[in-house]
Amino acid sequence: QADWFLVGNDKGTCSWASDSDASPILARPFYDASVGQSDAAKVAYPGVVAGAIAVNATSELKSGGALLRKYLTSGNQGRIDVLGGYRHFCYREALSVTDTRKLLVPVGICRAGTTLDSFDQFATENDFDGGELGIAAEVQRGSWSLNLSGKVALGRVGQHLNINGATTIAIPETDSEPGQTFGHTGGLLTQATNIGYYSRGEPAVLPELDVNIEYHVTERCTVSLGYAFVGLNRVLRSGDQIDAVVNSTQLADFSQPAGGTLLGQPRPAVLMRETEFWAQGISLGVQLAH
Repeated sequence: QADWFLVGNDKGTCSWASDSDASPILARPFYDASVGQSDAAKVAYPGVVAGAIAVNATSELKSGGALLRKYLTSGNQGRIDVLGGYRHFCYREALSVTDTRKLLVPVGICRAGTTLDSFDQFATENDFDGGELGIAAEVQRGSWSLNLSGKVALGRVGQHLNINGATTIAIPETDSEPGQTFGHTGGLLTQATNIGYYSRGEPAVLPELDVNIEYHVTERCTVSLGYAFVGLNRVLRSGDQIDAVVNSTQLADFSQPAGGTLLGQPRPAVLMRETEFWAQGISLGVQLAH
């Protein structure tokens, strides 16, 4: 037997904006490794800078397998079979933070009206492949029937992490001075110290459970209630890869639009922090026979 399921590309977006006179103040907090204390990048502050922040998250889950089913035992009210075969499982996530700022007062060489656009992006992918073993049981009693299967797959998960970010600062022209544009690799939480593509392979375990209860209302009508659970013990999730410790000497901002030279601790760092993942769902169905 073969099976396949897909939980489509789930998307979520949050955004905040503030002009020069409005509340709230918008800022992106971080811990500054260069001075050893907490700090925040101001995105909107009355009379100083106006701006907006947007956070976007996406996720996708898919799994498929090919299994052989062999009879094990049976009784008056049901049977038990053994399952064995191959399982593929893939879970992807992406998280991005973008901000736009407009300077309202001069700062260094940046004139009022200077804009700053930046983004940080963290994307993870977990690809599991392995052999799967399990047991499936079917039980019938009167108008009720129960289908139950439990499986465990042992194999290898390929963990992939892609970190990207950039900052663009545009100083407007005036009647007497030309405009300037500065491009910098890295946003706020992404810098040369962690930007890049990283991957590794790890042994992993993937359990699955499927329960389906059916009630035969009539000979031609059956209603069902199902529950499904799947988990993977080692995955990379995008939010866990954010290092909130930043060495501000390398940041590009209004005070140093061309970016700075890293002095001291190389942060943010590549974390490759893993955790457990599980998903579950409930299904309802009606089957009508001719």
